[in-house]
Amino acid sequence: MKKHLYNTSIFKKLITLVMILVLLLSTGTGILAKDTEDYMEEIEALRELILNNYSGGEITEKELFEAALEGMTSVLDDYSIFYNDVEAKVFIESLSSQYVGIGVRIQLISNQVVITEVFEGGAAKEAGIRANDVISKVNDEEADQFDLNQLVSKIVGEEGTYVNIEFIRERKSFSHDLERRSIIVPTVVPIDLNTVGYELEDTLKAKIYGIKVTSFMDQTDEAFIEAVEEAKMAEVEYLLIDMRDNSGGYLNTAVTMLQQVVPKGEIVTLTSKNGVDTTYTSELEEVPFQVVLLVNENSASASEIFSAAVKENGDGIVIGESTYGKGVAQNIYHIGEDYLAKLTTQEFFSPELNKINGVGVIPDIIIDTPEYVYSDRRFYSSDVDEQIVNVEGMLKFMGYFNEEPDDTYTISTYYAVKEFQRVTGLYPYGVCDFTTQGRLNTEYTKAVENNDIQLNAALDWIVEDTQN
Repeated sequence: MKKHLYNTSIFKKLITLVMILVLLLSTGTGILAKDTEDYMEEIEALRELILNNYSGGEITEKELFEAALEGMTSVLDDYSIFYNDVEAKVFIESLSSQYVGIGVRIQLISNQVVITEVFEGGAAKEAGIRANDVISKVNDEEADQFDLNQLVSKIVGEEGTYVNIEFIRERKSFSHDLERRSIIVPTVVPIDLNTVGYELEDTLKAKIYGIKVTSFMDQTDEAFIEAVEEAKMAEVEYLLIDMRDNSGGYLNTAVTMLQQVVPKGEIVTLTSKNGVDTTYTSELEEVPFQVVLLVNENSASASEIFSAAVKENGDGIVIGESTYGKGVAQNIYHIGEDYLAKLTTQEFFSPELNKINGVGVIPDIIIDTPEYVYSDRRFYSSDVDEQIVNVEGMLKFMGYFNEEPDDTYTISTYYAVKEFQRVTGLYPYGVCDFTTQGRLNTEYTKAVENNDIQLNAALDWIVEDTQN
């Protein structure tokens, strides 16, 4: 007889959870399509059928149990997620400024797992991994077989162990055995105004204190407060904060940080399912300096709370691109001893009660920048594709294209691509193939490092403000 990892009592827990879910879904309607016990009987019947008759492969009660829990969250919004025991451990570590991994930040872009940042001290940095490299395999398993949380759980692990990862760069694949190490990720990083490529007089430079905030983790508020105190001691007039590509984190961390820099008044209001509002406020009587905040379309969640508060409080300015539009908050719940569920429980609104979810925060000064191109197809003349906007946008930024970017591969696009290929040592034939797409991403990254137009716009604003 086949031995199963879990006994029937485990499924009693599942039945209880399903009963709670069904009751919650039925609250306020007065009508149940079926009696709750009927649902439980059908779940138990399917479980027995699978365990006694399924011959497509080995299956355990634990796997069925986890699949049932994951199935319940799968019908909710994109931000509500079930974590199994391995994923739960990885998720909790991800909320800390220290974790064990290879030292990269990844993001799912156009169905590809893209490296967006490489950290000092990690094995990835030592191996020469760069931003915009794509992860194609982890331990010989195709990356596209897993969602992002599952993939992360395969990359991280015990300190001192190794993981084999295959990367793709400009259509060329290469792999490395990378050691998992304890990585400390600084979430508040100073901006050295001497290295940004913008000419500032020393007297004006002394009036600005710059920091980049990469996320809102468990110790980010402490580091932010330290930076604010340093800025106060330096008697600066402007606090320049870069929150581009900051995908969020802890709500309380963001609130604590805002309470240091925005004047007395409301910061954010959260509304729950039952209509109960929770409002967080600042009690700061006098702001120490003007906040100049940089955001982009990847600034999400807690970053948007920060952006809306700075924009609407009257003592700061937001510059960059409209933010992501994740205006909902999640709570973390323990399911038994090993599992977690992250559930959307509240929607948040700006100090003036403006909606953020699905809308984002529109900056005071809009400075759009091109996106990177990640596509599974080559582009030829007369092609129409949304990724062509990114191709033309990067070409325009680098001076190869003079028209307004759109989704059509025109004759002007063809000649711009051909010239780019010639200058960068590629075969110049005007087709935006995969190698050209990868080279565009690489050369655009270099160009932005030398000419950060959003940061320059922020410094331009400060210069003009000091002259008024």
